[in-house]
Amino acid sequence: MMPPRIRCALCDRPVSEVEQWRNDASMTVRLRVFCHGDSDAMELPLHALADPDFADQLRNQEGVAFATARLDPPAGRSPGIIRRADND
Repeated sequence: MMPPRIRCALCDRPVSEVEQWRNDASMTVRLRVFCHGDSDAMELPLHALADPDFADQLRNQEGVAFATARLDPPAGRSPGIIRRADND
């Protein structure tokens, strides 16, 4: 699978690095992206990649990383990057 095009939601530029690997035990492809010293990750089910329409979307559309970091922080907390629990 060719690495998808992924843009950072914080700086609105392409992420600096994309890692991907296949996990046969969970039948997924894991993507981890890096930008501005942080990382974000997601998993795609392998069966979805077999769907020609889904694979075409991955090739032709741009993904967005760090979107949850753009949410407003809870009241009384300082703004900053909100890390998801599943980040590596």
